[in-house]
Amino acid sequence: MLVLLTVVLAFMMPASGQPPTKEECAKHGPNTTCHRNIAFVCGSDGQSYDNHCEFLIAACASNSHLSLHARGHCDDIRPTTDECDRIGPLCPRIYIPVCGSDGRNHGNSCEFQIRQCKDPTLRYRGNGECEVKRPTKDECNRGRHLKGLH
Repeated sequence: MLVLLTVVLAFMMPASGQPPTKEECAKHGPNTTCHRNIAFVCGSDGQSYDNHCEFLIAACASNSHLSLHARGHCDDIRPTTDECDRIGPLCPRIYIPVCGSDGRNHGNSCEFQIRQCKDPTLRYRGNGECEVKRPTKDECNRGRHLKGLH
């Protein structure tokens, strides 16, 4: 049981999880020129950055809590078959939502990864709840007109 808990908790840890430090931001201002090597990293905003340098520039410029989610392109981050076999049906009951490409909020990264194991098309879109697009007043009025509801 201890091994299972250790595996689940380790799987939930992001590659970094922390926003850049002040020292990193001092070195990666808006005028920084990054190398052109492509080594994708995935930010906690669900955006893929060409490399760690580009990620640091974006994170420091936004002055937000943008952190490194994982190394690799966001669309390519998936649990391996072995990881799927190790992820148990029980995840910690901690609500730290992850937004998936299905537009759904998944309770935490463990629950999201279990869902990814069942749905190979599901992709990571970002930490936090998915943004809900509300219809505009015009869209609502068009919908009523189409249904004959005046």
